[in-house]
Amino acid sequence: MRLLRHYLFTLALLAGSLPLTAHDIHISYGEARAGAGELNGRVSFYKDDFLKALANRRGDGRGEDFAQLAREYLQDHLTVTANRSRQLSLTITEFGQDGASIWFRFKFSCGEKIASLTIRHTALLEEFGDQMNLLTVHTGEDSRSLIFSKASPEKALDF
Repeated sequence: MRLLRHYLFTLALLAGSLPLTAHDIHISYGEARAGAGELNGRVSFYKDDFLKALANRRGDGRGEDFAQLAREYLQDHLTVTANRSRQLSLTITEFGQDGASIWFRFKFSCGEKIASLTIRHTALLEEFGDQMNLLTVHTGEDSRSLIFSKASPEKALDF
């Protein structure tokens, strides 16, 4: 299993070094639904951008397992605090690739009713000066679109 993970990581890095459709914008998009004590969602990135961030991170002594490296990267760059004080843990429930993008399904569990969220989304902001991370958060009948950037990496929502 470990050999398979290493092979998949190597393949992913090689795929990231091959030319993909060039893009002039650096952006991620995600959707999440808040309710019943958790925040569930999906976020996607341009594959070459995300793999570049992971390749740069590889030098910090962490393991080469793609799933582990991606999870650790997202744990550091997509954080959620509920009810102004409770830091939630990120769980990656699934990930995959579609053409030029890589996506992750995630869950943050709170264990109590969520009255507010503070979301910090800094993925790829250190890699690209023009990176923007878009996240639409659905709560019941309401939806809010959030734009994260170097100038504004954190957003607060009250329900």
